[in-house]
Amino acid sequence: MLYQSKMLIDAAAAAGVKFMVHLGVYSSGRDHIPHFSWHDMVETYIKASGMAWTNLHPNVILDSMLMTEPSTIEKGSFDVMWGEAALGWVSAADVGTLAAAVLRKGPEKHAGADYGLNPEILTGPQAAEIITQATGTKIECNVYNSEALRAYVATISDAGTSLYLNTAVQTMRLGESGQMRYQATKRDDFELVIGWPATTLYDRYVRIWFQRYETVVFGLLV
Repeated sequence: MLYQSKMLIDAAAAAGVKFMVHLGVYSSGRDHIPHFSWHDMVETYIKASGMAWTNLHPNVILDSMLMTEPSTIEKGSFDVMWGEAALGWVSAADVGTLAAAVLRKGPEKHAGADYGLNPEILTGPQAAEIITQATGTKIECNVYNSEALRAYVATISDAGTSLYLNTAVQTMRLGESGQMRYQATKRDDFELVIGWPATTLYDRYVRIWFQRYETVVFGLLV
C-alpha cells in the first residue's frame, strides 16, 4: 500500500495535479494498528507533495458489514468481530456524496480539511435492533471476538491477504478491549459540508425495505 500510494502521489504531482482527495480511516493518529499507520503516513506524504489536499476519514462502513449475499435480512443475522464494543457506522453512499462535494467545490473551499465520518455510535446488538425496527424482520447480531477472526486468517495461504487481515485482527482486538475510544467518538462532518445529517442505519434499512417492496409491487403489476 505504501509503495503504490507513493508512486501514485509522485505521478500526480509530476503531472501537475493541484488537488488530491484521500480516503483514509477514522484514526486518532496514534492507534497501534498497522493499516491505520499506513494511512497516516500516506497522508503525511500527500501534505509534503505540494498539492492541495483533503482527507476523508470514515469509520465502519455499514455497507461492507451488512450488505452481503445473501442479505442480512434473508439470513436474519450478521457478524461482528469486536465483541460488544461500540464503534461508529457510516453509509458508503454518504462517503461518496461527501467526496463528490469536496471535488466539486475544490481546494478553494476544502483544502487542508480532515473530515471525520463517524455519525452513529452503536454496538453490534444495537445495530441488529435498529435493523429489526426498520424492516419488521427479526435480526440477530452474532457477536464474535478477535480470536475468531485470527483463527480464520490462519487458514489463508496468500501472504498478502493474510498480512492485511492480521491488521484487522489487531483492530478487533483493540476494539473489544476498549482501547479504541476515539473510534467511539461521534463526529458528523458530512452534515457540516453537505448541510443535512448523515444517513442513519435505520434510514438505510427503511430505504432498502421500500426498494424491495416497490420491486415486488412493480413485478405484480407488469
